[in-house]
Amino acid sequence: MSALLVRPIAPQDAAAFMALHGGCNEHQVQALLAGSKRAFACATPTAEMRVFVLLRGDQLLGAAGLIASTGLELLRYSFRSGQVVHASAEMGMFKRAGTLVLGNDLTGAAELRLPLLAADAPPEAMALLLQAQLNEVLAQPQRFGATLICELAGQGDGDLASPFWQGLGRHFYSGRLPPDDAFFPPTLRSHIGRLLPKHPLYSSFLPETAQAALGRASASCTTLASLLHRAGLRARGQLSIVDGGPVLEAAVDELQPLVI
Repeated sequence: MSALLVRPIAPQDAAAFMALHGGCNEHQVQALLAGSKRAFACATPTAEMRVFVLLRGDQLLGAAGLIASTGLELLRYSFRSGQVVHASAEMGMFKRAGTLVLGNDLTGAAELRLPLLAADAPPEAMALLLQAQLNEVLAQPQRFGATLICELAGQGDGDLASPFWQGLGRHFYSGRLPPDDAFFPPTLRSHIGRLLPKHPLYSSFLPETAQAALGRASASCTTLASLLHRAGLRARGQLSIVDGGPVLEAAVDELQPLVI
C-alpha cells in the first residue's frame, strides 16, 4: 500500500478535488488552485488560502485550507463572550451577567479551515493535514498573522437546527443561511454580521437552549479539538455568530508542533 503524502494542491488534483467536495464547479476549483499557488509564494500575510491535500498514490483522501490573514476580503465577525457585574454594597447585591459583544476581533489572524475528508480516509488523515498546516506556520511565522485561530462547528446541523441561531440570529435575519464551506465561504455568512446588534447583549436573555450552546463544539469536532489543544490552541471567549461554536486560538510564537 502506498504511503500517505500531504502537499500543496496542484493542477492535476482538480478533478479529484471536485469529486471530494461535491458542490463546486471547475471555475471555482481553478480559482482556488490559482489563489493557493499565489498564497504559498507570498512572503507577507495574504487573504488567499493555501490548500493542502492528502494523497495515497493517486487517490485524494482529504484537503484542508490555511489563510494567512483572515477578514481582509470578507469581514470576519465573531461574538466575544464576557461578563458584567451588577453590585451594590448598600443593597447587599452582587450579580454576574454573561454578555455577548459583536466585533471583528479576529481580523488579521491566521485561520485554519475545517478539513474535508473522504469517507475512506484513514484515521490519521486529519492529524496529518493539521500537522502540515502547523508546520507551514511554524516554518515561516512572518508570513502569517500573529494569532492562529480555528472556528469549530457548534451545536446543531444548519441554521434551523442550531439552538443559538434560533435563539438570536433569526430575529435579525429570517432567511435561510447557506451551509458553511471551508473552501468557498458563502458571502452571506459575512454579511449577516452587519445585521446583528452592535451593542452588548445579555446572554442570560437568550432561551436556555441557546445559552447551553454557547462555546460548545459539535461532537463531529472532538478529534480536531483534541489535536488543536495539543498544538496549544485554546478557547478564549470568541464564538461563531451563527451557531455559537468556539473559536480556538493561540499566539503563533507559542504554537507547539504536532507530533503524530
